[in-house]
Amino acid sequence: MDAYKLHLLLNHYTMFGIIVGILLLLLGLWRKSEKVKRISLWIFLVSAVLTFPVYVSGEIAGSGMTDGIFGDLIKQHKQSALIAFGLIEATGIAALIGLILLYRRSQQAKLMVLMVLVLSLASSVIITKTTLMGRNIKWGLSDSGTKPPTSFQR
Repeated sequence: MDAYKLHLLLNHYTMFGIIVGILLLLLGLWRKSEKVKRISLWIFLVSAVLTFPVYVSGEIAGSGMTDGIFGDLIKQHKQSALIAFGLIEATGIAALIGLILLYRRSQQAKLMVLMVLVLSLASSVIITKTTLMGRNIKWGLSDSGTKPPTSFQR
């Protein structure tokens, strides 16, 4: 499996993981359920781990394809992906700290869970934007109607 196919295979899991994690975290906060909060923090942690191969495979797949109109789209996608990668990794680290604090029944756990919520909301916005930009590259939806390079097509 080449880097492009791996990137396409994994990238949606990160986006949906973040969204499901947010919904579960909000449910856990609303119902004051430590168990649901822990599950959501685990989802954020797994999403952060999955983000690494998504980002690396995207870098490999997009290297050398920076010419023409798709080159501009790829550059924008890469810039957005770097921000998304940083935010999701920060969310994952905060989720790990939150899990440790929850298991220790620390007073700071509530603050960390709220920090994870804020980071995950920011992550969801940027990862959704990045994913949509990637779809535009994949399907060749540019203003000029130009089709993507053949290495992008199945």
